[in-house]
Amino acid sequence: SGFASEVRAVKHCNGTDYWLIAHEKGNNKFRTYLITSSGIGNPNVQTIGSSSGNIYAQMGVSNDGKTIALNDVVSGVKAVQLFDFSPSSGYLNYLYEVSTPTSGFIGGCAFSPNNRYLYISTDFSIIRHDLLNPSLPSAVISNIPVGQQQGRFRDILLASNNKIYAG
Repeated sequence: SGFASEVRAVKHCNGTDYWLIAHEKGNNKFRTYLITSSGIGNPNVQTIGSSSGNIYAQMGVSNDGKTIALNDVVSGVKAVQLFDFSPSSGYLNYLYEVSTPTSGFIGGCAFSPNNRYLYISTDFSIIRHDLLNPSLPSAVISNIPVGQQQGRFRDILLASNNKIYAG
């Protein structure tokens, strides 16, 4: 069925090899490929989480490579799915979904430099979710004022200077 628009690489726990992580569009299958000096291995295929209806999903990976976030629209509910990731085995475990307190398209997601917060971009807002206190409601921390809606938040990334940029 093809892949969504996002794939990510995560360093293997041996510090040399990498995992390539991809999510199929239209379903809930992840594929992880081990990349070594010998080449690319066969995929680990997992059916996990909610079925993805979003072909323009953005996947975020925490800085320690142990948490994966995938934005999605599942059964009309706009949410970001969170997964534990094992850098040694390449397998994921489903954690939970983060629902957004605003309406609109979910553009992307990025982790804070210290992995405590997950930032989620929607059409006109940036939302912060506390990963250490997941029962707390997510907070809207930035809005585009009404009347200035030509620019929308879409992708969101943590840059090498440890700042998060949305565009």
